[in-house]
Amino acid sequence: MIARLLTVLTYWIALQDFVCSILYNMGIPTPVLQVILVSKELLVIVVFTYLFFSKVRFPEARKKFPLYGFVFIGIVCVFFFVGDAPFQAKIASARMFSLPLLLSFLGFWGIDSPEELNDYLEHVFRCSILVAVFGLIEYFLLPLSFWVDTVPLFTFMQKVKFGVDDPADGTEIFGNLYGDYGFGYMAVRRLISFFGSPLSTAYFLFFSVVVSFVLVSISDKRKVGGGSRRTLGGIVCLLALFLTFTRAVLIPLIVIMAYHFGRKRKRVAVALGALVLILILIFVDLKAVYESLFEDASAVQHAAQLVSAYEEFIQRPWGNGLGTAGAWAIRFFPDALGTESSTLTLLIQVGVEGLVVFAVFWYRLMANGLKAAKNFGGTDGPAFRQILIYTSIGYLITAVISEQIFTFTSISFYWIFLGSISGLGAKTVSYNKEGEVRHSD
Repeated sequence: MIARLLTVLTYWIALQDFVCSILYNMGIPTPVLQVILVSKELLVIVVFTYLFFSKVRFPEARKKFPLYGFVFIGIVCVFFFVGDAPFQAKIASARMFSLPLLLSFLGFWGIDSPEELNDYLEHVFRCSILVAVFGLIEYFLLPLSFWVDTVPLFTFMQKVKFGVDDPADGTEIFGNLYGDYGFGYMAVRRLISFFGSPLSTAYFLFFSVVVSFVLVSISDKRKVGGGSRRTLGGIVCLLALFLTFTRAVLIPLIVIMAYHFGRKRKRVAVALGALVLILILIFVDLKAVYESLFEDASAVQHAAQLVSAYEEFIQRPWGNGLGTAGAWAIRFFPDALGTESSTLTLLIQVGVEGLVVFAVFWYRLMANGLKAAKNFGGTDGPAFRQILIYTSIGYLITAVISEQIFTFTSISFYWIFLGSISGLGAKTVSYNKEGEVRHSD
């Protein structure tokens, strides 16, 4: 039952802005739409409460969920009363910091076997294909006016989701639909699909791209993702991800894929790498590419915000209180500091102590998950282990230069997956060589 709810949640996360934009165009009042937007959070809280107080689901594992997550939430609660940020900004930051605990807890208790986890990954993959295919359609076939006249996504995001009434102010929200990203002096449109942001789309697709190439390389067609369907779906997701032109995702993904496919085929990897390098040196204007990647207005702004946020942390390393930093806090508190970094957003608001506790919580989930994967039969163990390692590395890298690890619509399924695999190791379960599960309680 819980696993099915998590599946429904995944599809709704991908479609919510698109659906709400249509409802907005139909004249549905803003308060109703705002309630619909927070419905996913309400669902998560209700399920979390049920699982937290349930006495019947795997009682022997109740004490094995990392307690550091609850300690971190305690620190967040303390810093809620620190600083002079408005109440709405504090609520926005509290919601953001609570998501990893809530979602990983749902995965820990809601998914009870490798079969259920495989089924969940299958639905995440299908949802990602839906996002990717529609993204390619809107990128190549639909004009930007589609998002204004037919489905008013821009207006909905501006007035309902972000609460910006002045159209002049709202235009800045969608300025990242164009940019100079690796194409010399040529501005290119960025794919957004059902989301109002190419960044959210990129983070959403990253997980499925990793799942795809891991499971294709393991080649177990009986399990989720085996065969040509997984390969084709992975290519479609990869193409859509590339067209978002999101550097914070593309660079870690390229490094991870190069390592994954090169570690067993070192000679082929070296030869292909040399060939690509030669072609780049011959045909590519490296100076133009460098300038478009690292010296365009977006990159300069990101770098400036990172530096200013770091300087603020050095001056006040023990935290300024909730609502004083981060993109969501800025919506309600103009004096909040932009950080362009999940790490710095944590440091500025809840200090070194908050970051350390959160890092230990994240580490414990990963360590428990890796330990659990060793005990799985069939191809589940190697597959889950590689997916866990690669996605964790990717999101850990991007946490330094982006705030997306705390964004519901971007990587909620990563925290669910991380909690799920950690939970499977905590429950009293045995497996045969085919990976079939047998509960001993």
